[in-house]
Amino acid sequence: MRGLFLILALVSVVLAGQECEDQGESCLRQDHAWVKYTCTHAEHWCKYSETVRRCCPFTCGACPLPTILENAVNTEFLSTLVDVLTMEEYLPVLKALNGTGPFTVFAPNNQAFEDAGFDLTDTTPENVAAVTEVLKYHVVEGKYHADDLRRWSQMVTTLQGEKVTIKKNIRRQVTVEGVKVVVKDVKSSNGVVHVVDQVLMPPKMMMPPKMMVALSIVENAQKVEDLSTLVKVLTMDAYLPVLNVLLGTGPFTVFAPTNQAFEDAGLDVTDTTDENVAAVTEVLKYHVVEGKYFAGDLAPRQEVPTLQGDDVTIKTNGLGKVTVDGAEVVVKDVKSSNGVVHVVDQVLMPPKTILENAVNTDFLSTLVDVLTMKEYLPVLKALNGTGPFTVFAPNNQAFEDAGFDLTDTTPEIVAAVTAVLQYHVVEGKYYADDLAPRQEVQTLQGEKVMIKKNILGKVTVEGVKVVVKDVKSSNGVVHVVDQVLMPPKMMMPPKMMMPSKRMVALSIVENAQKVDDLSTLVKVLTMDEYLPVLNVLTGTGPFTVFAPTNQAFEDAGFNLTDKSDENVAAVTEVLKYHVVEGKYFAGDLAPRQEVPTLQGNSVLITKENDAVTVQTANVVVPDVRSSNGVVHVIDQVLVIDQDSGSAYQAEESGSAGISSGWVGHLLVALPGLFLLL
Repeated sequence: MRGLFLILALVSVVLAGQECEDQGESCLRQDHAWVKYTCTHAEHWCKYSETVRRCCPFTCGACPLPTILENAVNTEFLSTLVDVLTMEEYLPVLKALNGTGPFTVFAPNNQAFEDAGFDLTDTTPENVAAVTEVLKYHVVEGKYHADDLRRWSQMVTTLQGEKVTIKKNIRRQVTVEGVKVVVKDVKSSNGVVHVVDQVLMPPKMMMPPKMMVALSIVENAQKVEDLSTLVKVLTMDAYLPVLNVLLGTGPFTVFAPTNQAFEDAGLDVTDTTDENVAAVTEVLKYHVVEGKYFAGDLAPRQEVPTLQGDDVTIKTNGLGKVTVDGAEVVVKDVKSSNGVVHVVDQVLMPPKTILENAVNTDFLSTLVDVLTMKEYLPVLKALNGTGPFTVFAPNNQAFEDAGFDLTDTTPEIVAAVTAVLQYHVVEGKYYADDLAPRQEVQTLQGEKVMIKKNILGKVTVEGVKVVVKDVKSSNGVVHVVDQVLMPPKMMMPPKMMMPSKRMVALSIVENAQKVDDLSTLVKVLTMDEYLPVLNVLTGTGPFTVFAPTNQAFEDAGFNLTDKSDENVAAVTEVLKYHVVEGKYFAGDLAPRQEVPTLQGNSVLITKENDAVTVQTANVVVPDVRSSNGVVHVIDQVLVIDQDSGSAYQAEESGSAGISSGWVGHLLVALPGLFLLL
């Protein structure tokens, strides 16, 4: 391989020598005449420095850098800029750029000049003065290399006198006045050049009409056929106040809906009643933001106040896609003299209040019915406040499963329901995108809830799934949940709940006592021999209990009439093997985890989609919330393999007992232990 490189190097030297001889000199001469010649005439030969480097790669030193103008002359896509600078009328700018500097030049490419629409044939003094101002607005004294720029923003003064804002985002993308730098750091002897894809316009200058640039927001809209409906609305007498705002100095950012967007929205702009005009005016103002927000300057997510008063949520995915409240920006960065326009494919509607959103959602009708009862008006009044609030709103099925007796309006019940409702409300706005993997936040009821978000973006609150995220409201945000959250420390009046598979706010043992299919487990736990386990489960915890059904106990074949010390010790170990310290809700589980039990060995918990297994037992009822933990009902008794430290489920064995693994390891000398009770 090394020999091959030497052969290639020799061939390149021979070819280079031939190329240099064609130029009239030979860099292969021993006296280095070629080297001396090119380096002493650098201003001529640096334009052809690639030839020089090929000829004398080891002997010719680095040639002096070309000037800013020389770099532009040798760059095809800057030919329009060169043409302008070399016109007689603009020689003063050219002379400045040929000075010692150093300068930083934001050089518009040819397409930028074409888009700007300069009429360079107009050499009247007014027009020349305007173009001169524009050219000088692209030049800054000093060298600003991209690597030297501060993150996020800096303002620098141009030769024209006004300042430009240069920004660099976390991806090291650079913009100047919102315009993208498409080529960075072209080094020059008297500065540095950054190529931009738009002509920068001094915002305060008076532009001659023939230049056809720096139109106002309204003038730009008037030139776009697909914005004719917007223009028609703005120029109606009823909406002149909004038009007058957009004719002001600004700067503004306008999200301009297309004609199709207006058609889809179904706004009746022909209705000029005071009520309708007021409503449409609010919609129009919701599309206008103070300040200039160019696409290139956006963070992944930001909330920005509109002239209507509420915030719009602007998002960018890093691949150029921008959305505003979910509407896609189909045309970005239409620069205007008083701001910038982004064309959107939907009409943006001002958000409703939390309660209004709930009223308009069929599957939240039970929540609305509760909140509008006179007994719960204090909660309703709070949710109609300015907030902001985050509400975890149980859907109708969640209320049905909880079994609230809302016909009982005794003070005790009303107080309990009020506490439950307040437990679903948090002060502040917590959008899903803003959540950390884990956070505890205080509710209006006083206790805290644990909010978690996994790597797939799924959110749970106290282990309960958020099934609809980020319902934006004027006074906060709503997340819909599929279970009613119960404050763990509250005392629940008996009439508040009917029997349900989701029994909550009771202790683990109390919940088990209310489920017929767990009666065998309860019977075992309440036997005198197993009171130590019962005492643990009535403690503060928190615990996660995997509770076998009656059928699971029957299949396992426990002989609970055997009260010998050996049998009681063995059954106690099995019971403890079903208890884990901490709360493990189904929604928070990873695909696979091993968790230590109170018995000492670990259980393997796996989850595929929404199906959870413990060892090989299926969780048939997940997430029975309790005041001191959570219960998952399983369809098998978990048993222990003493050799491996893992567990497996008992096999059906009839009256003879269970598998030989059990008999040989865990329960040796207990011949009748697993006879059916």
